[in-house]
Amino acid sequence: MPLDLEPYSIEAGSLTDDLATRIHGASGRKNRINAELRQSVGAAIADLLANATAGQHRYGFRPMGSGSFTGMTVGYKPFRSVVAGLEGLNLLEVKVGTKGSLGGRKGEATTMRAKLALFEIALRYGVTPATLGTHFRQMPRLATIPKPIMLRSSSTNFYGKKLPGKNMLVDKSLLVVQRLGRQVNAINGFLATQDLWLGEYQHRFFVRIFGQGDCGGEKFDKGGRLYSPGADSYQQMPSAERKHIRINDEATVEIDIKSSFLTIYRAGCDVPFDPAADYYDIRGVPRLVAKSWIVMTFGHDIFHKVWPKEVKAKYRKSGLGSGDLQRDHPIADTRRRIIEVLPELSDWPTSNVRWGALQYVESCAVIDTVHALTMRGIAALPVHDSIIVAARYQAAAEDILADRFEHHVGVRPALSAKSR
Repeated sequence: MPLDLEPYSIEAGSLTDDLATRIHGASGRKNRINAELRQSVGAAIADLLANATAGQHRYGFRPMGSGSFTGMTVGYKPFRSVVAGLEGLNLLEVKVGTKGSLGGRKGEATTMRAKLALFEIALRYGVTPATLGTHFRQMPRLATIPKPIMLRSSSTNFYGKKLPGKNMLVDKSLLVVQRLGRQVNAINGFLATQDLWLGEYQHRFFVRIFGQGDCGGEKFDKGGRLYSPGADSYQQMPSAERKHIRINDEATVEIDIKSSFLTIYRAGCDVPFDPAADYYDIRGVPRLVAKSWIVMTFGHDIFHKVWPKEVKAKYRKSGLGSGDLQRDHPIADTRRRIIEVLPELSDWPTSNVRWGALQYVESCAVIDTVHALTMRGIAALPVHDSIIVAARYQAAAEDILADRFEHHVGVRPALSAKSR
């Protein structure tokens, strides 16, 4: 339930007003119905009807923690009032979610579905799941959000399970927070005016998330990528589907920084850089395996002793060799072969550089590029270490991305582009 639809037709507006009046009356409040409540009612009803298009008994899910509403058009308190009100009127069935545990058990989002009585009320106004598109429309993308900068604590490992960091308080009075926030909202403001075709996916706004706030990252120099929130965000799109993205009805191209982390790390080690070289080309090691080992190494503090499950699954799916990664390419042998070609990686376990610093440098190059393109009136969608732009702007985007990367790293990167 992304809560990003609003009433469009007179009928949907009347339905929303009816339900808002019922909820407000049942609460016993004497003040007037405010715009926040009405907006929340409209968004909730639209999502409940949308879920019912796949079957009347289908549940929608929605995290109910206050943090999941950060930057959203629909606020935490109004939406909770709507859920409680509809449930109290016997119009909504709710299954309360659970939090994750220290033992690694995953939490579950709250789920809900409309009861038959709610469909009957909607039908009186001619609003049904089948006519959803006639009565509701996408809310405009947000041009500015109140909290464009977020800070999280370090992730932790508990019996081999990675637990994500928690949101930390951000001091908005800090000049660095204000400067970074202005940049993010400048990008948000421009993209809010652009026509983005993302298929079944969405883009609502960007937030820049920094990490390791409890381990030196309070200076906002760890992590720092731009994230488009939501499980249906275009950043969650499979790579093969991104070719369908259109910006202002134009075909797009995705420009990628080749071996980004490796390039940044090697530059910090003062190793000569050859932009024409493929540093994942290791004799006796398939490129997929070499890249997987390097990527997973940069995400860990020490060398892995065994291949992670997801890497083994990816190799098995690739059709390479026997499908058994450890048998075909023992991890110790793979490490030795790679370090023979890239000896600077031998120092990784004792290096002062960690993934957070590498990602921060990369994020600065990418975000500065998106912002520079924004100032030129060119829309760009970042996907971590790549950007998507209209194909006719490819040359300009590549020049800016290479310039900004060189500014932050000291070397001009190798780029690759996938035409759409």
